Amino acid sequence: QGDWRRYRQLQGRLTAERQPFILSAMVNQIEEMNEVLSAEKRIALHRWSLPVLRGVLARFGNKPALAEDAAVSELRAATLRVLARFGDVATIARGRADFRTELQHPERLDARLRDVVYEVIGQHGDAAERAALWTLLKTGKSQDELRRGLALCSHRSAEVAGDVLAASLDGRIPSYLAGRVVRCVAR
Repeated sequence: QGDWRRYRQLQGRLTAERQPFILSAMVNQIEEMNEVLSAEKRIALHRWSLPVLRGVLARFGNKPALAEDAAVSELRAATLRVLARFGDVATIARGRADFRTELQHPERLDARLRDVVYEVIGQHGDAAERAALWTLLKTGKSQDELRRGLALCSHRSAEVAGDVLAASLDGRIPSYLAGRVVRCVAR
């Protein structure tokens, strides 16, 4: 209980924070805490952190500005990633809509958001969206393949993890991705 009181104090201090570097550290710390907490404490962390993360996003916007500092772009991507991992409905819906845009008009999706959009599909996409991500994985260039492969293995279901692992073993995923996929699936 004492730890949560300190985090609430931290939340109060950070609501006025404007430095992307400091906010990025906070977002990363929230994500790291999520990995080590029990399921019960994770729920409490999500309840506490969702308004904080939404506040960070509100300060900097959902979409990158044309000539924005790289630290702001990285902060936005990290914040969107954690919001999606924590099940934020609006973030997931926006990621799925952006993925539909990517499929129809790839040039319209800002490259700074592409990894997050892929991860949203990997975690929260339906079977058709994950199939489309598989198709993109097979047809992409090496850096794009890496992003898409890692996004697919971010899904937490045993079935999807098994499919990704099988694809690594039978060659449907390029061999240079197999090591990362196995590590990702093992989580």
